[in-house]
Amino acid sequence: MIIFKKAAFVYLSINKNIKYNDMEKRTKNTLIALGTGLALGSILGVLFAPDKGSDTRKKISDAKERLSDRFKEQVEKSKENLLSLKEGLKEKWDAVNEKVDDYL
Repeated sequence: MIIFKKAAFVYLSINKNIKYNDMEKRTKNTLIALGTGLALGSILGVLFAPDKGSDTRKKISDAKERLSDRFKEQVEKSKENLLSLKEGLKEKWDAVNEKVDDYL
């Protein structure tokens, strides 16, 4: 757990001065950080646990499946957020076009 905290601190320290205005970049970076943290935490937790090799391989396989499921859930949430943003922008664009037409 200490290694994960240090990795997160280093990641945040490196990126604290970078400002993103694009929601897609932030979502992508969040997913990458989440995936990396989950993978590292799962692998380190399994490797340091005293177990038989077959049990360890089973745990790794299970952790991989859980990580994959979580990643898919995050991708779906991101898609929903982006679609919602797209719809909101389209509505605003249509409203602006309507006002411009009324003005002209």
